[in-house]
Amino acid sequence: MVAYRILGFIGFIFSGIAAALGASIYLALVAFIPWFISIILRGPSWILLSRDTKKILYFITGILVIILGLLSIAFTFLSIGAYEEQRLSALQLPVLLWGIYSFFEFLSYISIKLRFFRIASINIISIILMNLAITPPEPIREAYFLIIIVAFIIMVISAIFAAIGFFKFTAEKAKPEIKYTVPPPPY
Repeated sequence: MVAYRILGFIGFIFSGIAAALGASIYLALVAFIPWFISIILRGPSWILLSRDTKKILYFITGILVIILGLLSIAFTFLSIGAYEEQRLSALQLPVLLWGIYSFFEFLSYISIKLRFFRIASINIISIILMNLAITPPEPIREAYFLIIIVAFIIMVISAIFAAIGFFKFTAEKAKPEIKYTVPPPPY
């Protein structure tokens, strides 16, 4: 089995574990361990996939997962000490960083011709929900806690399908890049 398949599979399993722990809220502190492990496995898996498929999107995704993922973990950890009233605003930066690298993973999912990655692309919903929960408009301010739990549940589902996708993936299944050509002049 190719290294990117193993790293991606295990990395997304740890990602699913981290999201499940985050959904429980009370075990969210424990989620830092599998989240960190998932970052250091998923990033290199995207980079190795890029090498085999010659797709720059996967390389960029891998670099962003590593850099922004580690920064997101660090800033989330630092926000733990914030007072209850300030905690949501303290989480805005880590959620933004997480949202950026997760969006690139979303783009990478939809660029692959494999049903499991297409299903994993539901992570876009969790990106929207987490950003909505961290900066909630007045009408839904009371429901932010529920929104966060739903976002984590969607992350678990996405991670499971991404793990299966990496397990079943081969470089030949990478969707070919769209090449635009200019037609010759009509004369």
